[in-house]
Amino acid sequence: MTADFRSGAPCWLDLGSPDPDRSQDFYHRLFGWEFAPPDGPDEFSIITSAGHTVGGFVDTRGLTDPAGQPWPSSFGVYLRSDDLAHTAERAQSSGAQPHEAPSPGETGALIFVDDPGGATVNVWQPGTITGFDLPHAPGTPAWFECRSTAFDAAAKFYREVFDWALVDRTGAVHGGARYATNGSPTGTLDDGTPCPVVCGLADAAAMPDPEQSSRWLIYFHTPEVDTACEAAERLGATIGATGSTPFGAFAHVTDPCGAEFVLNGT
Repeated sequence: MTADFRSGAPCWLDLGSPDPDRSQDFYHRLFGWEFAPPDGPDEFSIITSAGHTVGGFVDTRGLTDPAGQPWPSSFGVYLRSDDLAHTAERAQSSGAQPHEAPSPGETGALIFVDDPGGATVNVWQPGTITGFDLPHAPGTPAWFECRSTAFDAAAKFYREVFDWALVDRTGAVHGGARYATNGSPTGTLDDGTPCPVVCGLADAAAMPDPEQSSRWLIYFHTPEVDTACEAAERLGATIGATGSTPFGAFAHVTDPCGAEFVLNGT
């Protein structure tokens, strides 16, 4: 995966937690993450790993989701938009409902959209924050994946709303599971258009994952998955499905506060 911040590509991530001290301690011990204090009461902390920008951290105490429930601890994936109002219109035309109207600010503008399978994706029009670093180093993002219980509808949605160029990779990633990448493994499409791989779309029903719900997952680099799993368990995490792909070993992890991510062997 390359750091290609074209429109529709992942450009940012965040971790929200109602127990910030516990979450920050866990990731500091597991990945060595550092958390810069926020500049103001409504701002987020910046997460770094060995000097590389990973994403943002949000204290969600007192916040509620669109259904009015306490905001759970979770990771969020942000897809870039060069025109947030236009993306919101396209999402509405596809049948999705943005959770918030665009509200430009210094760091950027944001809306939340549920795709047809029910996975929530953040849409980001950059301001002073344009994106994370992708140095292929431990503790930094290795891959972004949308697992959907409505694969065909989700594929149509991401094509129409975010201009994804989906390339069929069924059988090449997780056994026989239907899989497509936004971009080509060769870096160019069949017509010669440059289009590096930036994220994936998977059929949740065929993945090695007992939950089988629609959601975005973030994979993080680690030198050795088994060792990282042992460390995560000592720190209070729960290990879920494990296995390997042509791109390395993996393990699903739920942190002590309930946020899910995937370890990916480098």
